Amino acid sequence: MDEDTRFHITPYLRRQMNDHPPRLAFSATSREEWRVWQHELRTKLRELLAPWPQSTDLAPEIVQVSDEGDHRREEIVLSSHTNMEMPCFLLRPKDDGYPRPAILALHGHGNGKSEIVGLVESETNLSCSLGEYRGHGVELDELCGAQVVPGIFQWAEMGDVAGLLAPRPLFAENARNNDCVPWPYTEEHTLERLRELYRVAGAEEHLVIYTYDGTHHDYGDGVVEFWHRYL
Repeated sequence: MDEDTRFHITPYLRRQMNDHPPRLAFSATSREEWRVWQHELRTKLRELLAPWPQSTDLAPEIVQVSDEGDHRREEIVLSSHTNMEMPCFLLRPKDDGYPRPAILALHGHGNGKSEIVGLVESETNLSCSLGEYRGHGVELDELCGAQVVPGIFQWAEMGDVAGLLAPRPLFAENARNNDCVPWPYTEEHTLERLRELYRVAGAEEHLVIYTYDGTHHDYGDGVVEFWHRYL
């Protein structure tokens, strides 16, 4: 073994993943097999994510309400756990009745939730391609850890996990020159797996994929149309 890589974690992970491929990787060829696979992976994913916190009274507290013209922005604090509170924003249109569809917007790095609701602006427009754990975490040797479920490598890859959404609609935005997610691990693995998975599930029309030649960036084409179609 090369001395330069003998004690490095990345070559070790490569060897482990090559020697132990995911045991629940998608391989179904019929809708019946797909249903069995989906149940098995969902069950295993729930086990890996356990223990689940006990449900609690959200006890919403409205901190502030701002009039934004066509909508109101409410700053709210929720009790998400017995010993934890969570700040969030709720945007309510003024010109329509209720109940109505809702969109849960989870922010990433950068300016957080304030950027999503328009309180601050960013020139970076924080968005990742949907690629394999292996491409981002192993080949690039770059993982913050928050996006990896403990123990997931031995069971499934990102394409399998994302594919659990089938037959529900899935919108994926990807960039060929995204330096955070190597393109070969996006196109040749994750996206191809999703296409085959949705095909077997009989839901090809519910998988929407946009691909760009750009970098680590949010492009947004087709998003509003996707919402109007399914919400």
